[in-house]
Amino acid sequence: MHSPRRLSNLSASDATVCSSVKTYPPATWSAYAAASSADEFSAMSDPDFLAERKRVRETLEALTERYRLINVEFDRRAGVQWASASRG
Repeated sequence: MHSPRRLSNLSASDATVCSSVKTYPPATWSAYAAASSADEFSAMSDPDFLAERKRVRETLEALTERYRLINVEFDRRAGVQWASASRG
């Protein structure tokens, strides 16, 4: 389990991954699915296929961590609102 981190405490590598994630995937998933046909993968050389697999895995891992951080911030903000509302 990762320890919670504030968004402002992202490392340089986290920021690089997060900034690259913002431009990926393409605008629609249908466009991505069409571009990622089985034929495309079967036509790749083994090194290219493994590199693409690694890139996709790292992107998913970065998105998972980013989503976790977003949820931490969401919970913090919701807690502030709930505390404010409960005071009247």
